[in-house]
Amino acid sequence: MNPGYPARMLLNITTVIAMIVIGWVVWVTVQRREKSDESFQRKLEEDDERARRGREDEAAYRRAQREKE
Repeated sequence: MNPGYPARMLLNITTVIAMIVIGWVVWVTVQRREKSDESFQRKLEEDDERARRGREDEAAYRRAQREKE
């Protein structure tokens, strides 16, 4: 067995655990923010609507480009 293998394996496991912890902290922070800010959900919905319109505009643009060809 490669002598560096256990150290790399430990580093990888530590990295995964750190990523999980960071994800959990972000999730908890967002949950608290949602509960404390009445307008937060509205802001999220407005952002989703802007993103949807952007996706639809992009799809229409690509369709128009394909039809021109």
